[in-house]
Amino acid sequence: VRLERQVAASTRMQAVGLLAGGVAHDFNNLLTGILGLADQMLEAEPGTPVDRSAIQEIARNAHRGARLVGQLLAFA
Repeated sequence: VRLERQVAASTRMQAVGLLAGGVAHDFNNLLTGILGLADQMLEAEPGTPVDRSAIQEIARNAHRGARLVGQLLAFA
C-alpha cells in the first residue's frame, strides 16, 4: 500500500512537471513574438510616431514573463 501511494504521488508530480513544461514553452513562444515586435517598434525610422515608454514597458513585462518561464522550466 505504501509503495502504491509513492508511485501514485510520483506519477502526479511527473504530470505536473509535464504540464508546467508545456505551459512554459507555449508562453515562451508568445513572449518571443511580443519582444520581437517591441524591438522592431523601438527601431522604427526616425520621425515615426512611437510611444517609446509604452513599448519599453511592454518589453520589461515580457522579460519578466521570460524569467517566469525559466522558473517553470526549472521546475519541470
